[in-house]
Amino acid sequence: MSDKVMILETDRLLLRSYCKEDLQDLYEYLSDEAVVKYEPYDPMSIKEAEDNLAWRIICLFSFEPYIFGRRRGLMKRQVAVCKA
Repeated sequence: MSDKVMILETDRLLLRSYCKEDLQDLYEYLSDEAVVKYEPYDPMSIKEAEDNLAWRIICLFSFEPYIFGRRRGLMKRQVAVCKA
């Protein structure tokens, strides 16, 4: 596992790793029926979203050299700083 966090940034967009502070945002879209309508799962509870976030973070660090897909894209005006 690398101790470096990969961040890709443009003038308007920031791609960074998930962090535990992303729970509320993740819950908001994973619990939305319209968002998950064509996904293979139902809208999630806050506990399910918390478990999903933990899975995303574990996958990220388990496959760090191979995966860039487990990143969170944010418009710059939405950026929240995650604690290391």
